[in-house]
Parts: sequence; C-alpha cells; structure tokens
Amino acid sequence: MQTSQETKLPLADESINLAFLSNVLHGLVANGKADSTFKEIAGVTAPSGKLAILEFKKQESPHGPPLSIRLSSKNIEALARGYGFSKESFQEVGQYHYSIVFRKK
Repeated sequence: MQTSQETKLPLADESINLAFLSNVLHGLVANGKADSTFKEIAGVTAPSGKLAILEFKKQESPHGPPLSIRLSSKNIEALARGYGFSKESFQEVGQYHYSIVFRKK
C-alpha cells in the first residue's frame, strides 16, 4: 500500500530521535488516520528513538475535543505498541492533559 503525499513525512528512514504529537492523536483516530500516521512515525524514528504524546484526559472539561473521541492512556499504549513502541513514562500534565513517552524497540 502506498502512503499518500498528505501523510508521507519528508524524512529519511530512522532519521529522528524524537517525534512529538500534541493534542492531535484523538483527531487522527477519529478520522481513520492513526494507522498511516503511526507507520510514518515508526519508519522515521531511529532505533531507541522516542515518541512523546500529549493528549486530553478522557474526562469532561471546559476545553478540548468531545469526550466521545478522547483517548485513554491505555488506548494510546495499545496503539503505540502495535507499531513497535514501548511505554517509558506517563505523567499527568495539569488538570486536563497527560503525556506518555514511548521508546522504539
């Protein structure tokens, strides 16, 4: 399967040490774009490189996306694991967010 130009990153394979997604993964999952995004990130991330994800907590809040498309940390861990990433750390970030850092196996 060929990746569309929209999702193809202009980076060499295994050329980055850190990828960072901030408050976008819930939208990618909701729009069916998570698979192509994770394939690209996994492809350009160097062995032992990291993927950091910041997301809204799966709870009601005055800001952010609808609760129905928010992702739990367990959802994100399962998704990342399927692309060769293992959880390195988890941290609550303020009242409405959390972050997870993964390492590529």
